[in-house]
Amino acid sequence: MWTLSLLGKLEGAVPLLLRLPTGIAFFCFHGLEKLRPGGEWDWGQGFADGDAAPAILLYIAAWTEFLGGFALFMGLFTRWAALGVCGIMVTAIFLVHDGDPFRKWELAFIYAGVLLSIAAVGPGALSLDRLFFGRDAMNEPQ
Repeated sequence: MWTLSLLGKLEGAVPLLLRLPTGIAFFCFHGLEKLRPGGEWDWGQGFADGDAAPAILLYIAAWTEFLGGFALFMGLFTRWAALGVCGIMVTAIFLVHDGDPFRKWELAFIYAGVLLSIAAVGPGALSLDRLFFGRDAMNEPQ
């Protein structure tokens, strides 16, 4: 069972292992792709006919994904960033993919679970939150 003991030693790195790929995904592939000129902006594609969100809400969602992804990657304001992006994912599940089969909203569902986990466990030791705000930012005993 040497494998399990090795994995147990990585326990402290779990927040980092959750934050980095999730942050990169939202910063580069969700937010940036919607905000850059010529990017994949769907303007409400997937919403029911006549129910498309106003453009301002789509911009807010794209900026939340972009800035929230960067904050997650850096470990800065981690819990707030995770909750903000999680809100976007929950909205995607219930508004964008409403009535779709599970396969269509599976990724948003997984992202929401990972983001809630990040919000629950905090940024971890390797984060700007820890550097700037110390242990209090991570709800650790002093």
